[in-house]
Amino acid sequence: MGFDLSGVNPKMRYDEPSEDSTHEEYTEWLDDNPGVYFRNNVWWWRPLWDYVCDQCHDILTEQDIASGSYNDGHKIGKVKSLHIARRLDKLLKQGEVSQYEIAYEEWRSSQDKDVPYPFNEDNVRRFSKFCRESGGFYIC
Repeated sequence: MGFDLSGVNPKMRYDEPSEDSTHEEYTEWLDDNPGVYFRNNVWWWRPLWDYVCDQCHDILTEQDIASGSYNDGHKIGKVKSLHIARRLDKLLKQGEVSQYEIAYEEWRSSQDKDVPYPFNEDNVRRFSKFCRESGGFYIC
């Protein structure tokens, strides 16, 4: 199971490749247009969303927070999406995300059984970029 986020009105650098394009061409297009699509499997999404909710509790509503844990097509609008991106960018710049990653991974490794929910700074950076360029997004 995964969480697939689609941009509502993503910034486009160039048009989507044609149907007969290669997988590599399509992947390159997605990389060049990061507001189109963001995906995490459930193991990566839950810690990321928990972190976003904790750091952006004043931006998100209770419904946003709850719906982010389900594939119900909940929409986060453009303004909220930009506020999330700005907040995450600030935390990344301050080194807070890196510190959180270290503490989180230490906690995870100290558990009696394997906790399959990783967290890392790169995933936060990719999500922030998606939020900034998505024009709002749907969580499916």
